[in-house]
Amino acid sequence: ATVTRVSERYYELAPGAQDRYGQVMGGYHFSFTTGALPSAVSLVLPGWQGFTTYASSVAPILHFQATNSASATFTLYPLTKVEAHVLVSGQPRSGPFEPSLPALRTWTVPIDGRRDTVVLGSTSLNGGTTLPKGYYFVRTGGQMRSEFAFAVVDTEIVTKLSTDELVAWVLDHDTGRPLSGVTVGVSGPGASPERATTDANGLASFSVPKPLLGQNIQRPYYVLLDDATRLGISSTHWGTGTSPYQPGSRRTSRLRLGPLTSKIRRIERV
Repeated sequence: ATVTRVSERYYELAPGAQDRYGQVMGGYHFSFTTGALPSAVSLVLPGWQGFTTYASSVAPILHFQATNSASATFTLYPLTKVEAHVLVSGQPRSGPFEPSLPALRTWTVPIDGRRDTVVLGSTSLNGGTTLPKGYYFVRTGGQMRSEFAFAVVDTEIVTKLSTDELVAWVLDHDTGRPLSGVTVGVSGPGASPERATTDANGLASFSVPKPLLGQNIQRPYYVLLDDATRLGISSTHWGTGTSPYQPGSRRTSRLRLGPLTSKIRRIERV
């Protein structure tokens, strides 16, 4: 029999089986019951990265999926700038991350779903209101925790990485207006200069080392605008939720320019 379901009882009857010498053995039977799916709540995130952004102009919504859970508990923390930069850069850690600041809120969402099914749900990160600009961290409760960090921003930074250049396009999040005369910083191997000012089109350029055999292969860079008036952050490693090595899938790259404006959209067949 082919085992295809969880929490299901199966019976197997195998008469006429042969031993290692080719001799026919007597018939036998056995039965077993497959286990249930574990109780778990996991966050639904874009791609596999552990950092993302929310707009400061709208109430942030968090999506999650749950299995065999009557409720889901979430805890929201603020992050320091240092903690946020460590998380977005993907620096290795010796153990689980623990925020240094106390939690802002903890709340529980009831879940109504059938046994052994995946339930897709959503919850507001701040009780239906917007969050101030800044850096945050959210995790689920229970043994199988799911967590990620995010920034609440008013600025979008679009990155383009070529062989020897990194270009950052800096825009107002809600209107899509290019931001000229703002200073953005870059962090990553060999990027120069460390800070640059955008031109009239909102563009800033940085030199990066060329990838060579065994050198500069991953090239992770993240670009940051964090001053007294604006906050925006982006990484060259952030994906769109689909990887190029997934043949036959559709990949969408989209920059949201505003609630009522058009979208820059590219769909590729990979």
